[in-house]
Amino acid sequence: MKTWTMWNEERLFFGTDPVAIDRIGLEIIDRKRKENNCVSVFQKAKHIATAEKKGLGVYDKNNIDFIELNV
Repeated sequence: MKTWTMWNEERLFFGTDPVAIDRIGLEIIDRKRKENNCVSVFQKAKHIATAEKKGLGVYDKNNIDFIELNV
């Protein structure tokens, strides 16, 4: 089983909440890893959820306003 992969996402992310941006990025990375038959990284990225518990931002995807623009 592969443990790593690389790709060019060709997207920019802007926001005022670094935890929310990391959470969105984590989901994208995990989805790409799954497409390439790599193991999930959610378990290794517990620090992002911990950041929410410390009051540094929002981790819960249901509470993140994510707007995607195509230009």
